[in-house]
Amino acid sequence: MLRRATLDTHDAKGPRLQLRLDEMAVHENVYVNSGYDARVTLDAALVNARGQVCWHQSVTGQSSNYGDSGAAVNYQETVNHALDRAVMSLVADRGFQEAACRSCRD
Repeated sequence: MLRRATLDTHDAKGPRLQLRLDEMAVHENVYVNSGYDARVTLDAALVNARGQVCWHQSVTGQSSNYGDSGAAVNYQETVNHALDRAVMSLVADRGFQEAACRSCRD
């Protein structure tokens, strides 16, 4: 995803992205089948070449799904979609873009 945003992920002088999973919650509502809701919160930081944090923010993604009760694939899909949305929120953030392309490259 970062390469698609034209960021060179192998640039030794560029910033490093550090991600920490801060929260992951999945809720299942059982009726005939089940509804699944997931929330993923990531703590994201950009660290410059000198090791200093130059940008920091938490991002959250949420997702819903519907399917067979207790099916592992439904949990996996729901959490993966929430994680995708959190990362997409991160790379769409103007502050992240500014830091990754300019201010953290000093």
